[in-house]
Amino acid sequence: MKIVICALPLFVASASIAVAGGPAYVAAEPMPAAMEAAPAAVHDWSGFYGGLSYGKATGETNYYDAPGSFSNGPWDVEGNLPGLFAGYNIQNGNLVYGAELNAMFGDVRGTPSGFEEQQYEDVIDLKARLGYAVGSALFYGALGYSTSQFAEDGEPLQSMSGLGYGVGVDFAIAGRYSIGAEYYSRDLNGTLDYAPTFELDDSGFDTLTVRFGMQF
Repeated sequence: MKIVICALPLFVASASIAVAGGPAYVAAEPMPAAMEAAPAAVHDWSGFYGGLSYGKATGETNYYDAPGSFSNGPWDVEGNLPGLFAGYNIQNGNLVYGAELNAMFGDVRGTPSGFEEQQYEDVIDLKARLGYAVGSALFYGALGYSTSQFAEDGEPLQSMSGLGYGVGVDFAIAGRYSIGAEYYSRDLNGTLDYAPTFELDDSGFDTLTVRFGMQF
């Protein structure tokens, strides 16, 4: 009986602690869900840009309805074309689109056997570009309209014009600067005001160009 009486206060005290001030149950925090790998940061190509270019050109001149030996073409032409370019890009996520104006100087020339030297000069390309940005790179295609002055032995004869198209890639370096390469082809046509008049069709040239640009 004494044991029961002595144990009763301990039982009551334990019950009071459990009801009023006993230790509370704390649920374990859930483990964080596995995080998806963050996509690589894409360079922002939006806004105005411009730069310098240098291209190697190869192509041909092809006469139609031409008198005598002129009809024996096409004649091969080649040359080096330094240039300038400027444009504007709009970017939506990875998609980049815009327009560019490209001016190339120097000449692309060839000399058919028995004839005076022929050449293309002062090339102008107006391009629409559509590209996809991946990290610091921009891969793009271009479609546009090109003009060039056709000359013979240094004397301008006729403005040539036609469709231009190509592909290229630019890489962002040091923030707003970029380096790149572009392959661009031009299909040029025109009429030479000789006596008689005859056409230059299926003529033109391609350029493989290195580019150095800057965003503004």
